[in-house]
Amino acid sequence: EASYAGYTVVDLSTVIATHLTELIRSNAQELLGRQELQTLLDSFKQLYPKVIEDLIPNLLPVGTVLKVLRSLLRENVPIRDLRTSLETLADSAPTQKDPTFLTEAVRASLARTITRKLVDTNGEIQLLTLDRQIEETIAAGIIQTDQGQQLSLEPGFVRNFVAELNRRAADTVSASGNPVLLCSPMIRHHVRSLLERFIPNMVVLSHNEITSNVA
Repeated sequence: EASYAGYTVVDLSTVIATHLTELIRSNAQELLGRQELQTLLDSFKQLYPKVIEDLIPNLLPVGTVLKVLRSLLRENVPIRDLRTSLETLADSAPTQKDPTFLTEAVRASLARTITRKLVDTNGEIQLLTLDRQIEETIAAGIIQTDQGQQLSLEPGFVRNFVAELNRRAADTVSASGNPVLLCSPMIRHHVRSLLERFIPNMVVLSHNEITSNVA
């Protein structure tokens, strides 16, 4: 990299590497398929065979584990701590098989990893929060269907909700550069699914994902 007459010249290899890194980051969930997951599990099994033996396929099929890990990657949650993720699945799976609920359980166990990416140099996160009435309206809109839980809200409420969050988000960002919304664990997944269509860069956290040392 060099500077000429006020212009910065960047080496082409740097540009390509930066582009590839961003491409991988934004499409990580698509890059993790069954074969890639099996390779991860085979390597992990050499170190922690009991975890794999207890979990797959006795408690969960590989497909469900893949859905959970891809859901984490979709929201830019690193899966490097595979042991914590798999042990949480093993603990939760005896009573819960739904990938959405399992993902929320794993996210809670990865609270330290999640918040570390968002805190500023003072150990703080600038958070947006929801009024109790809004949380209750969203919770009341969660319905059970044959495909699992779905969110059903009036279009007018959605328009006002998104518009207000957009306005507030403009002045509130985290160390990662993205606005962060805090809500209850029960509605976090549904709020995120709603907002990714309108405010895709907004991070949605539940109270279970904020560590005690974060202000």
